[in-house]
Amino acid sequence: MADTTPSPPACDVDGTCYCPLTGVITVLSRKYAIQLISIVGAHESLRFAEIEDHFPGASTSTISKRLDEFEEADLITRTQYDEIPPRVEYA
Repeated sequence: MADTTPSPPACDVDGTCYCPLTGVITVLSRKYAIQLISIVGAHESLRFAEIEDHFPGASTSTISKRLDEFEEADLITRTQYDEIPPRVEYA
């Protein structure tokens, strides 16, 4: 009978990460990720509602979560302006 224990990721074996793209690949493999990166990358900057218009079937929370993940991975930048009403742009 074959061993079904999953192998640990390359980074967890001895603390050395053999694939520096693992984190980026993980983020980009999520739902709507490639489409979001393409849309944001094709524009100088976009507000959330403008991004949301490109995804009529996606929930607001999913889009927001992906944008947060991209910002954390340094794939996009989020700029918040001190204005009323509040303005946030993604680039």
